[in-house]
Amino acid sequence: MYKFALFIVCIAFTSCDTSVKNQSKKLAYNNANFSTSTKLLKDPVTYFSTLNTAPYAVFIDIIEVGKNDFNLIIKMDLNTDSFYVSPNSVRDFSGKFKLHLNENNQLEKTAALIEKPLSTEIFDPQPFVDGKVNWVKGDTTYTQKLHLNSKEDFQIRGLVQFVIEPNCTLEKIPFTIVYANTKMKIVIDDNC
Repeated sequence: MYKFALFIVCIAFTSCDTSVKNQSKKLAYNNANFSTSTKLLKDPVTYFSTLNTAPYAVFIDIIEVGKNDFNLIIKMDLNTDSFYVSPNSVRDFSGKFKLHLNENNQLEKTAALIEKPLSTEIFDPQPFVDGKVNWVKGDTTYTQKLHLNSKEDFQIRGLVQFVIEPNCTLEKIPFTIVYANTKMKIVIDDNC
């Protein structure tokens, strides 16, 4: 009888956790503010734990902006007092925001990563910084311009990586750009 009761309690907690995650996912999607001046190819893909308790939410999408030209959009929504180092910081920080795409011949970056709004450089006397840094402390959108060099179907793995402060945790969000039947989309593995 004890094992049966324990089994029921475990099932109840597991189902509650899933419903909270699904509810948070719906909430985060509804709060996505992608530009209405460009047409989305699909719904933005979201990565986060629980929006109301996580320090951030990440929305990733890819949109067609011209013949064989695409914009990979990464929208960072920060919660509470969270912040991270901008990719525009001149100094080298191991936890700086980075976008990485695996080597490929199908998609090429045609410009540097665009940050909007643009972060500003400040002096931070904190012992681990003790110098100039560009902290991102508000919701920010990154755009990576890409040019399609192939009409064949393909999959390219990518990674968004940064250290979220003040938690001081390295965050890695793996995703895949999938091109199939002349359509491009983003896929994120929820299990990562």
